[in-house]
Amino acid sequence: MVFMSLIFLGMMGLLATPLNGAVVTWTGAGINNNWSNTANWDTTAIPPLDAEIVFPADAVAAGANPVNDLGAYTLDSITIRGAYTITSTTTLTTPTINASATATIAAPLVVPPGGLITIIQETGTETLTISTIISGTGGITVAGPGITQFTGAQANTYTGLTSVETTGVGYLRLARAGVESIPSDLTITATGKVIIDANSSQIHYAALVTVNGTLDLSLATGLDSGVDHETIGALAGTGVVQLGTRRLGCYYSPTIPTYSGVLVGTVASSFRKHGSFTQIVSGSSPDFLGTTVVNGSALTVLGIQVSSNITASEGTVVLARLASVGAVTMSGTSNLSVGNQPGVENQATSKSLSLASTTRLDVFTGSTAGNSQLAVVGSVALNNASLSVNTAVAPPTPGTTIVIILNDGTVDPVSGTFAALPQGAELTSAGPTPVTFTISYVGGDGNDVALLSVAASTKPGITSAATATGTVGTAFAYTITASNSPTSYQASNLPAGLSVNTATGAISGTPTLAGTMSVLVSATNASGTGSGAVTMTISPAVGGSPTPPPGPASSGGGSSSGCGAGSTSAMLGLMLMLGMTLVGVRRRQH
Repeated sequence: MVFMSLIFLGMMGLLATPLNGAVVTWTGAGINNNWSNTANWDTTAIPPLDAEIVFPADAVAAGANPVNDLGAYTLDSITIRGAYTITSTTTLTTPTINASATATIAAPLVVPPGGLITIIQETGTETLTISTIISGTGGITVAGPGITQFTGAQANTYTGLTSVETTGVGYLRLARAGVESIPSDLTITATGKVIIDANSSQIHYAALVTVNGTLDLSLATGLDSGVDHETIGALAGTGVVQLGTRRLGCYYSPTIPTYSGVLVGTVASSFRKHGSFTQIVSGSSPDFLGTTVVNGSALTVLGIQVSSNITASEGTVVLARLASVGAVTMSGTSNLSVGNQPGVENQATSKSLSLASTTRLDVFTGSTAGNSQLAVVGSVALNNASLSVNTAVAPPTPGTTIVIILNDGTVDPVSGTFAALPQGAELTSAGPTPVTFTISYVGGDGNDVALLSVAASTKPGITSAATATGTVGTAFAYTITASNSPTSYQASNLPAGLSVNTATGAISGTPTLAGTMSVLVSATNASGTGSGAVTMTISPAVGGSPTPPPGPASSGGGSSSGCGAGSTSAMLGLMLMLGMTLVGVRRRQH
């Protein structure tokens, strides 16, 4: 009898435990909503590990709030057909979540190790909400024509890629409160869409965001680091970024990403490049009215964003490949490079150009198409900025004119000059074969900045020391030396007592006055005159004892000076003789 009872209990246990992979459907018929209540399942048994669980629409009325109280659970899939809110006291691990109704999963989810969770909202008018943490070492795929949203106040920590593959009117809404929804890289496919609708940054600051569909920031209300409404790592792809009035920042990438898509934003919006990497923007964005801001490393613009002004305070702005931008304003330690690939369309257009004395303009030479040229349709202010010319690819031959700033019209003059380069000044390019240019600010049609390559200068260059010293009353000697075989020399403002030999460059004589003088020296040959400044410092004569006058020889090795020991002995003897004579006279008188 006992044996038969054990067999009966064993058979009941087998009947109460469905095989792994079985489909188990929620009925909600139990006295509570706990998963451990076998009356809540159509099998009247708790779901086994790896089961496919279905929450049907017709069981919502009986049990709309299922609670996993069985501990950490691994399932093959979760399918939701009604308005459920599913919670759990511990984690749920599943590779697939399907929904066709508006529902909420408030259970902590874990991505299968090395795998992913595919979340599909199948109905375009319904929303699936994930309101708690998603963790694990895999990624997330969000798909379907409906809406999926990440809400709540727990940051997701899974480590893999987030791929948004929604279709039709479907999208992923990121709305975590004060924490991140996307902890790693994000890819939005051609039909995909992501909307950020939160009071804090939703994407990790080191994430590469590849937008081939749509990324919409127009509802973002938070500030990341007090500046951007959203800060990502870097931007890539061919899709659309809708900014509205918001600001998007790019902070970090170990590679050089290229975004060839379309930026759209109002005047209040901005696209900001900061951090230590290079971001390339090559798309056409005629409806981006906001500001492009650069304050770190480099931003390369190769496309059309004619309505977006560029401001830079740090780093390098590169304009090339016929890029067209708004007003360009450079300040701080920023540099503007017109061209980034010598020999390949290094031209660009801007609405105006304003440089600062702490900034630099870099230009390149190459083929006709490769010569750098910035066409400016507004004002040009150089403000004593530095100019660097690179001729490494194709050094021009003497007599070649290169217009580096093509100023519009003929009556809009260039304001200011480059540092140490007045009209007609010479400069030498960088590169393995340096080229000498002269610069003109009235080149082209009269108001362009142009460089004319010339034969290397052969006029003398001063090579002698820039300082010299001497002493009053002592012979002085200094020789002017210079390169390129000078035929004559000159020096002006020489210290008193000195003169120059114009044939040899020797400066000689005996200085008569102490002081420091800035002497202009020059050397001349048939090609011209080179000059330099020499600081000459003349010191006073050295002090010493005067020559002593003749006197009696001293005894005892004393000085022979009239004030020495020998003179003192003679004086004492004379005084003694006078004293004895006076005593004798007084005695006779008495």
